Amino acid sequence: MNFEYNILNLLAVVKTGTTLKASYTYLADGTKLRVADASGNGFYYSGSLTHVKNSAGIQLEGATTASGRVLVGTGSRTGNDIRYFLTDHLGSVRAIVDQSGTVK
Repeated sequence: MNFEYNILNLLAVVKTGTTLKASYTYLADGTKLRVADASGNGFYYSGSLTHVKNSAGIQLEGATTASGRVLVGTGSRTGNDIRYFLTDHLGSVRAIVDQSGTVK
C-alpha cells in the first residue's frame, strides 16, 4: 500500500501499486469533504450530514449529533437497531458494534 499526504499532512491518496484505492478531499481548515474510490463512488461530508455517492446517485446517509448518529434507513424495519460507531482521535469510524459489543 502506498499512502500520499497533502500539505496539511492529511491522507490524500491510497494506492496499491499504481491502482487507486481511495482519494480524500479536505477543506482549507482540514475538515474532510469527500472520500472516493477509483470510480468516484464514496462519501461526501457537509457539516453533520453524510451523503453516499454510488451508481444510484447521491443520497443522504445520515447525520451526526451530540447524542450520536442517525442513519437514513432504506426498506422497512420494525423495532430498533442500535449500533455504536467507535472512532479514532480524528473522528474516523474504526469499528461498528451492536448492543452486545459484537463487531458488525
